[in-house]
Amino acid sequence: MTLTSLANLYRDLGKYTEAEEIYRRALNQEQFLGPEHAELVRPLLGLALLSYKQGKLAQAENLHQRVLRILEQLLGTEHYFMAFSLVGLANIARDQGQL
Repeated sequence: MTLTSLANLYRDLGKYTEAEEIYRRALNQEQFLGPEHAELVRPLLGLALLSYKQGKLAQAENLHQRVLRILEQLLGTEHYFMAFSLVGLANIARDQGQL
């Protein structure tokens, strides 16, 4: 099981503190891979979803934007993960009364 999968499990169980710690551990690989590496997409997306669940909308928005930038640069706009972040951004906009 990958760190991100474990963090997703904790998030789904409502163990947000544990989930956030594990997502951040998974993101530690950024120092070796660089800030725009495809391997960072899953933990960034998971952390964005967790941040949304915790009501940290600004953080969630920033994380979704970062995921979109990475995907656009490396995998193109047709990659299915784009939908997750676009829906996440739409939910944030709705919650902020922007839709």
